[in-house]
Amino acid sequence: MELTLDDIKEIQLCILEMIKDLKDFFDKNNIVYYLGGGSALGAIRHQGFIPWDEDMDINMPRKDCEKLVELFKINKEINQKYYICENSYDNEFDVNFLRIKLKGTSFKEYLYKDYSKDGIFIDIFPVENTFNNSLLRKLHGLLVTINLFICSTVRIYYKKDKYLDFEGDDKYTRTIKIKAFIGKLFSFFSLNRWLRISKKVMSLCKNENSKYITVPTGKRHFFGEMYERGDIFPVKYKKFENIELPVANKNEKYMSKMFGDYMKIPKPEDREKHFICEWNIGKKGKKSNYE
Repeated sequence: MELTLDDIKEIQLCILEMIKDLKDFFDKNNIVYYLGGGSALGAIRHQGFIPWDEDMDINMPRKDCEKLVELFKINKEINQKYYICENSYDNEFDVNFLRIKLKGTSFKEYLYKDYSKDGIFIDIFPVENTFNNSLLRKLHGLLVTINLFICSTVRIYYKKDKYLDFEGDDKYTRTIKIKAFIGKLFSFFSLNRWLRISKKVMSLCKNENSKYITVPTGKRHFFGEMYERGDIFPVKYKKFENIELPVANKNEKYMSKMFGDYMKIPKPEDREKHFICEWNIGKKGKKSNYE
């Protein structure tokens, strides 16, 4: 079942309190980040959350992602309130980006309902350097694409039954079965090991002043989310609900590449949906179970 708009509003208010808290932590520790995906779109089109969107996306340079993980290891104050989920830090986490979750809350997506570290979350997508040389840049993109595809197929292999539980046409079912078969062929390594390999491949370019950067784990992947560094940095600030948050330096250009006509409101059937089993914001109140 889908969340109601009232449900989504309650979750958004919780996320807004999280990002206020985390903004202070990021600023205090000189961690660079900016709103990405639907959150950046919301900042432009709605001056806050997209009304039907119950999550928040942040893009963060790889070096700052690594710094953030290390800070979580040693900072007791942040650890008391939040989980950080990242595959080199948490073997149970099986995707290629990071996620910060608020302890004492719950937000169980169907594919991850058994994951032990539960909570309302904010997603963090690593921004990678890539090579100035055109040939090396294309090779980098090819290697990343292959590695992410392998990770995806191995994940589907392990969760085949859950994927097949989703209602889909014959093409969807056939695609899942084919990817699960490919994933089985690559399961000689664990999914966590493939994730670690993919991270090494994504972060091959160490040039922090490279002309080009990319967000390979984002919605449009390596080549679809490649930008000139000056398009993104230095960040600027936009109103987001009742605070100001960083967005890409040329945010309109970023939005055009991500969404095309980004000011056009999509039809309800074209809006992204998450499949939620349970959510709970603790003392603030509400719990829903969808089975």
